[in-house]
Amino acid sequence: MEVGSIMQRNLVTASGEASLSDVAKIIHERGVGSVIIVEEGRVLGILTERDVIAAVAEGLDLYTTKAKDHETHDVVYVTPQTSLEEAARSMVMRGIRHLPVIDKNQLVGIVSMRDLTRWSVSELSSDVGELPHIELAQKVLSLSHGHR
Repeated sequence: MEVGSIMQRNLVTASGEASLSDVAKIIHERGVGSVIIVEEGRVLGILTERDVIAAVAEGLDLYTTKAKDHETHDVVYVTPQTSLEEAARSMVMRGIRHLPVIDKNQLVGIVSMRDLTRWSVSELSSDVGELPHIELAQKVLSLSHGHR
């Protein structure tokens, strides 16, 4: 199974000029864990709910601090053809929970640890699950819970 089959296509993005307050509102209103920071269709970075909480803990002014000044710039990403196991392993090894999905230099989706877990649980609880999918689901769940 590949990331493209489970990725979320309803992307949540913001400009690097957005304030951390604006990003926090987006995260809250859309019920997501991260916002991809883009400029002219290019991914500049990612800002997670944890990043916003860290900014609050540091005492930053959420109304004046720009997303581009607090985002993660070295974005780890996958392609739609990346295997679910590889995506899970990448997340666990890097301690991240969200991977933008980029195809031909275009942002096309995002996959989260929650997406991987949801897919794995669905496969394992399905009466019609195919053996390769069940084995993969077990591997992904094992990886996502820290058992390498």
